[in-house]
Amino acid sequence: MTECQIRFKVKVNTSLNQKVAIVGNHPLIGQWNAAMAMVLQTDESIFPFWQNTQLVSVPRGSKLEFKFVIISDTIIWETLPQNRKYRAKHCVVVLTAEWNDYNGKEFIQKKFQSSQSLDNDILKDFKKTRLSQKFDPFEQAESDSDESNCDSFKKWLNPLEEESDSDQDKRKRVQVNLSKNIDFPSLYIANLDQPKLRQLKSFSQNDILYEVNDDHLISVDDDEMLIVASLYLPIIIKNNQVSLFKHSFSYHLQAALSTLKCQKKWIGIPIIYDEFGRRIYELSQEMTDYLLSINYIPVKIKQDTLNYFNEFCTKLYQPIMNNDVSLSKLAAFEYEDKMWETFQEVNNAFFTALVNQNQTMVLINDYRLIYLSTLLANQDSRLALAIFYNRMFPYQENLKLIPFYKEILNSFLLCNIICFSSYDTANQFMKTMKENYNLIYQSVKGNITFVYLGREIYIKIQNPGVQLSLCDVQEVEKTNDLIIVAVDIYGHQSGVELKLRHLYKFVKETNMITPNIKFYQIIQKPIEDGNSNEQKRNTIIQIIQQINNYLYPNQENFFIKLVEDDDQTVRLKLFKQAKIYLQTRYSGRHDFYLLEYMHINPFPIVLISDSSCFHKGCTSLFTFNVFSSKDFKENFQLILQKVIGNEYHQNTFGMQVQKDKQTIQNGQTSTWIEKIYLECKKVSMMTKYAHISLTYNEGLLTKVAHNHNFSQIDEKKLKKNFDASLDRVLIFDYELLISNQTFVDFKPSRIINQSPHGKKEDHPILIRQINAELLNALKQLSKICVVYVVSNENHNELNLAFKGTDINLFAENGFLFKYNQTNWQQLIPIDVQAISQVHKVFQQFAQKTEGAQIDLRESSITWSIKQADEIAQLQISDLKENVQQIVERYQEFEMKVKDNQVEVCPANLNKALIFDLILQKESLKGQKLDFVLLGGRGSQDEQMFSEFIKIKQFNKNYFTDNSYLYSVSLGLVPTLASHYIQDKQELLQILNYLI
Repeated sequence: MTECQIRFKVKVNTSLNQKVAIVGNHPLIGQWNAAMAMVLQTDESIFPFWQNTQLVSVPRGSKLEFKFVIISDTIIWETLPQNRKYRAKHCVVVLTAEWNDYNGKEFIQKKFQSSQSLDNDILKDFKKTRLSQKFDPFEQAESDSDESNCDSFKKWLNPLEEESDSDQDKRKRVQVNLSKNIDFPSLYIANLDQPKLRQLKSFSQNDILYEVNDDHLISVDDDEMLIVASLYLPIIIKNNQVSLFKHSFSYHLQAALSTLKCQKKWIGIPIIYDEFGRRIYELSQEMTDYLLSINYIPVKIKQDTLNYFNEFCTKLYQPIMNNDVSLSKLAAFEYEDKMWETFQEVNNAFFTALVNQNQTMVLINDYRLIYLSTLLANQDSRLALAIFYNRMFPYQENLKLIPFYKEILNSFLLCNIICFSSYDTANQFMKTMKENYNLIYQSVKGNITFVYLGREIYIKIQNPGVQLSLCDVQEVEKTNDLIIVAVDIYGHQSGVELKLRHLYKFVKETNMITPNIKFYQIIQKPIEDGNSNEQKRNTIIQIIQQINNYLYPNQENFFIKLVEDDDQTVRLKLFKQAKIYLQTRYSGRHDFYLLEYMHINPFPIVLISDSSCFHKGCTSLFTFNVFSSKDFKENFQLILQKVIGNEYHQNTFGMQVQKDKQTIQNGQTSTWIEKIYLECKKVSMMTKYAHISLTYNEGLLTKVAHNHNFSQIDEKKLKKNFDASLDRVLIFDYELLISNQTFVDFKPSRIINQSPHGKKEDHPILIRQINAELLNALKQLSKICVVYVVSNENHNELNLAFKGTDINLFAENGFLFKYNQTNWQQLIPIDVQAISQVHKVFQQFAQKTEGAQIDLRESSITWSIKQADEIAQLQISDLKENVQQIVERYQEFEMKVKDNQVEVCPANLNKALIFDLILQKESLKGQKLDFVLLGGRGSQDEQMFSEFIKIKQFNKNYFTDNSYLYSVSLGLVPTLASHYIQDKQELLQILNYLI
């Protein structure tokens, strides 16, 4: 059966007159034309699930991309950042999904009919189904695996079916007699039929951290302690009375936290005023004890330090971290070392206050406290850390304006979860991480993650919303005025001054502002700025007076009224009455005022600057270029006309408004914080199954995840086991032994007579030298045990390094070997014409591509380029297509494509296979092995470490019952090795200790 039959089943809560359909890249699902989408069906027995009644049949191996849509008067698409993906490779399958959620399940129908199509009832009634793991909608579609229950069932059903030509060829192969004198080429042939050598396990970072089932249930636990950190506490202390600060997002977050059943505390600097309203910085011990008793952790910082810190953040750190950089803003503020020292001092004050708090997870809710994650990780490597970055992430060139930007980026990498309120912000963060660390994100079961040093770091993209219980407002009196409202702060990023200048010009150029149009500009004064914004305040008041005086010279009326420090009641009342919300902020911060307005107002109409990232999640907002007075005039004039004419209620705009309102209701802050909490708890559970180590890399703290038993090697125990053994084998990766010294070999030797290099085209090659002390130690050890060195480098390098020794060598991933001081030999025969043909193609592309290099060896050839721009990627794509046509004609070769290189090399040949052959060879010589030491370099040699694990589990006939088996990696890095050494000097100490 070559067809895959698919039933799509999606959960969507729809209204009357709404239908659900699926549209994608296949003709049966519309070819991305919503008008041709396949409509799904539902009834009262399965609602809110929708499914196709007729199974969709596509050729097995097809890669489907699709999304679900809601069809009524308009078409509503899923707002997922990427398409859903699925590779059809089973006979019959049911894919379940949920609207706007990547999570789904794959139910696979086991084969029980070989040629008949299934009708609608068979799949429903058939009970022998298996539930696979949650399928990854991105990675699963990219898989080239052709595994199918259909084929396996067909072989089981027809065991006497005529063998294929390839099966007959296998039966005709010469049976090799495994004896103690067998050579490596014969041993290779004897192992060709073993699937484990053809399908070696590729190392995955998930093997380190996620060693348990990912589908466990997670619940809120009263024993857990969540601590939220922000620079200031969400409270105000006036005359020793504590009240909530209602003019920041912390007010909503505080209310949302109260819905969690776990223990929670909030850490920050208390805001204190005396009885005359003056700011004070001293905190009595009595007030400190009281705050601690109500779960607030006060942080004490000297006034001078805090003032300097706020000035630094306002003038330098904040503009850069919000991607709002201009030379005029930064030129007057010269960087000095005191800034980094103060930044550390403030973050360290928070860290000190958290000591002995018994927290199990910390949410850093302030960009000024990012470095706190480094301090906390250094104290407790298993502490679950999350950051909510509530602004636009800076471009790479802007970020580097901060001299300690590396410490900032590293603090992100020490966290487990990083939360953003918009896709654009998260996307910029991922670009920066790729540029600095070459980290590429991946989608795992709908979750965006990237892997760093063995740890999965989750990227959460969800607007934190507002807590609707705080938005209740009583009925307000009706008014005939057309009210416009906005909420801003005094600050250069609010855009309020620019907005007022646009309005002044609009008033002069039009006559649309009538006496019944009122604009209430609410402005909150930032606590941390003190009196630094007094000049901005005076400028704003002056512009408002100019506008009002222009319209009403006798001051008999007003158009704009400034409302300062409202008590929330005034704000919510205006939100209820207003017809338009006018926002010109060009900051990317989460705007909870806007969400309050959209929820409270019966029919909210919003005009917002297009440079704000917030509007990306809403469909009913109107946008304009904040820096263009012409664009502002056109959009504001059009909105005024339609509001005055009550035109918006007469079109489909109302549906968009209701959709946005529903989004706000479904995405309350309590839902947001609960998801973060559960993810943090999930991370805490997962880290119990991993070994977490802390180390320093270029002066920066790094957190590395290993397998649970990973530990530093014990020299004394190793020596004791070595002396107690008789049949001992040491195997090392060549890269573990080399030094930094090099020289040039002008006459490299050739092994293959028909070498593609050509006798007259010998090119000099760079030879790296082995560490002299390590070489001497290996020479001594080769006299008392068997020593192998395995490398993917040219044989000339190994030949010169180990000349005259008893050390056995494998070069070019095992294609060439030198055993018992014999000459170099080929492990497998190859057709060198393949490399010659590929070489010609590589040369043609190298001539057209600046910076391209060709590495030509006996068994392989590699084309690489340093730059990773779009032109280079196009060249690699074109080169790949040309080379693929050659490789397909030579079955013994394969093509490997990495980021910026294309390699053609022998298939089924790698270090892991060579390692297996070495163990077989040595165990066949007489006695089984009782001591094996494998030395490698972390992720570069994971295939060997992985193969070692499999051999120990399934091929114990290589070893004695009491054998001592060690796999050692260089450095604290993610690896499947059992032990590690700090550096090459420690390796030298161990080798000398064994002699």
